[in-house]
Amino acid sequence: MKRTSTYFPKQNEIHDAWRIIDATGRPLGRLARDIAVALQGKDKPTYTPHLITGDHVRAKHPWGPFPAVRPLESVLSKQLELFIDRLQLRG
Repeated sequence: MKRTSTYFPKQNEIHDAWRIIDATGRPLGRLARDIAVALQGKDKPTYTPHLITGDHVRAKHPWGPFPAVRPLESVLSKQLELFIDRLQLRG
């Protein structure tokens, strides 16, 4: 019976490239996940945990307006209104 073996790419078979990821309007967590996967090379068929198989990454428009970000003043004022409303209900 023939044994199957795990394929490990040789150093000369690993090719790295530059990837440009557009960050416009994307949530920060998903953008960070996509960049991390590209840097580790987990989306390549030649991914091997003990070898560096990832690509170089450049984020395009990294400081664009993120939809989940709100100004601190609006968050604090809303929380203050809720706190005052709860105090008035107890009193």
